[in-house]
Amino acid sequence: MLAQDENMILQLLISISFITELHKSKFLESKYFEEMHFDNASIKMYIEKIKIDNQGMLLMYLYSLLLVPKEVIYLEYQTDYDLLDKKIDSIKTASQSTYQYDKPNTQYIKHIRNALAHGKVEYIEKNIVFKDNYNDKNFFVELPLEKIGLLLNEMQIILNKYIEDLKLKYKSQ
Repeated sequence: MLAQDENMILQLLISISFITELHKSKFLESKYFEEMHFDNASIKMYIEKIKIDNQGMLLMYLYSLLLVPKEVIYLEYQTDYDLLDKKIDSIKTASQSTYQYDKPNTQYIKHIRNALAHGKVEYIEKNIVFKDNYNDKNFFVELPLEKIGLLLNEMQIILNKYIEDLKLKYKSQ
């Protein structure tokens, strides 16, 4: 039986994977969606307007892929997250940090998690900006929205590795 934290990560991955599949299958264009009744008709109208692939969903994905798993799997997959930091460094449009521990390598994942946890995320034109400020230390990174999918895929790969490792763990028990 899965531990509570393992189950939570599995359910988050399943949920975001399901939403991704709804988007890819053009669910909002389906007859089923057209005939769906919502208790609040405004919600259906907003879904039709903003679609599945929207800014709020991006934050939910990032929260699910970065914030929740941090305490459970971050150290176990440190190498993968370090590579993700390098990927972020290669696609960023701008960044700056006054945090001492960011020298020589900026810990983008750590800062993005903090920004998500504290609601310090902004959309500016075709970019997403994450800010992590604490006392007199400041950090920001600006990433092009068109490249965020690459990062989400990399994060999903890490969680998929975790799920595969869980399968092996419980298969041997």
